[in-house]
Amino acid sequence: MSVTARIRQRSIFKKKLNRDDILQLTGLAYGVSDENFVLCRGEKADHTLIYDETKLARGLDLWLEDTDILLSLSLPTSPSEIRLFYEVIAKICGRLNTSRYLREDVQAAISESETYIKWDEDASRMALEDIEEKTGDAYKRFELFGVFNPISIGQRELAKIHQNPENLEAFLNEIQSQDVYYAAPHVFRRKATDQLLGVYSVAADIPCVVPTEPHIVLNQIKGIEEWYVMVRSEKTVKYKDFINNVKNRQYYDANHVIVLLNAMILTICWVHIPQSCNAFSRPRHCPLPYTVKAAHDPRPDSDSVSAFSNSDAPPVSNSQALDNNAPTRLKRAGAFSVCCYIRL
Repeated sequence: MSVTARIRQRSIFKKKLNRDDILQLTGLAYGVSDENFVLCRGEKADHTLIYDETKLARGLDLWLEDTDILLSLSLPTSPSEIRLFYEVIAKICGRLNTSRYLREDVQAAISESETYIKWDEDASRMALEDIEEKTGDAYKRFELFGVFNPISIGQRELAKIHQNPENLEAFLNEIQSQDVYYAAPHVFRRKATDQLLGVYSVAADIPCVVPTEPHIVLNQIKGIEEWYVMVRSEKTVKYKDFINNVKNRQYYDANHVIVLLNAMILTICWVHIPQSCNAFSRPRHCPLPYTVKAAHDPRPDSDSVSAFSNSDAPPVSNSQALDNNAPTRLKRAGAFSVCCYIRL
């Protein structure tokens, strides 16, 4: 669910605003979501997320179509981000010397912003009620896309939010303000067997957010037969063995925990889970899925990353179609999903 605003640049005499002009005008932080919906901070692309660093929520999607400026607000979101959405629209309209724009393809005026804010707050509240209704089963969860990374919403999170947008605001800011590295999977194809294999990477002395159940967001790639975690350079173990043997972990969300491992624990993990260590052999360079350094960044040197034995095939991009039936990647703004990632 999302709300889209379109601002037309009609003047034939004034220089048209481009993406950089708009980013400078707003003064907000910005970044680009990668294929795992993890934010690459400070980067720009056709779709760029802008956000308030002091009130982290879901981010506003900014893009241009010809000279038209478009902004998208994902719902449900925080009341502060809803208000920010209309403040950004007002700033852009002010620079273009206009008081009108299109909201959901209907003429709208800056003077009516308070009405639209109320509508969007009500829509957020109804969306939260809908999420709670659909996750009545303790085994179900929603994937809500925060500005920094996806967040799994289960019963514990729903109890904290309690269908209240103000509570959602506090929750989204708190969970995304943690100084942690959010691990995302990379997918490989084993040449000898044509199997698809998923790999996460963790490092010593860095708080890493890892899933209790490994998955690809929105099921962009299906048919992954085995999951692994890289615990040291050149060392990998089966994911199930890893997550079942890590004791030092802290709750993050409905499907993720924070693990903090030192070098000794990683060595013990490697030594004491021998049954899962032979899936990989001599390392070959395998680029990891993340492209931006977080506050903590466990990326090893490129020459020390292990890859699959008997495989010369490059890693499969999570957004790359594996066959004619592969799903088209969904637009990020407004997407949230339940359990098996059903788009609402």
